Amino acid sequence: MLIKFNDSLVPRMIVHFVIGLGLVIFPLKASTDTREGVSSATVLQLLDLEAKLAVKNMEGLLHQRLEADQKQSESDRPDRLFSIYGVGSLLTAELMVDSKYFVFRSGNRKPIFGQAENYELRSIEPPCVKVFLKENEKILCAQVEFP
Repeated sequence: MLIKFNDSLVPRMIVHFVIGLGLVIFPLKASTDTREGVSSATVLQLLDLEAKLAVKNMEGLLHQRLEADQKQSESDRPDRLFSIYGVGSLLTAELMVDSKYFVFRSGNRKPIFGQAENYELRSIEPPCVKVFLKENEKILCAQVEFP
């Protein structure tokens, strides 16, 4: 089917513009869809890599802190809460009790790092952590330290 115009330049320009616009937009839309899939995979890979590096760095810091604490004499190490971190109800607490270093995670009664012995986690309620040993409950609260 042919489209006829009255030798007017404006309708022909409009038809050519619409056809040209369609030829430009359609390939752009197709390539955008492909790139979105690629970039979301790339973002997920970067987030995964960043999380793995953060875990590796944290493990290194924990081992350094543990080694430094082991060098001190036992009498110099009072019970202490080092930190509470996490999101929502998924909290982790690092603490020193009876000269032993522990890492507890909410939902786990036993420590995820440190010698288990008989210590159990009662609760992590910022800024305090409650641990239980035999019939003795200890409450450790974060201390604000300034450089």
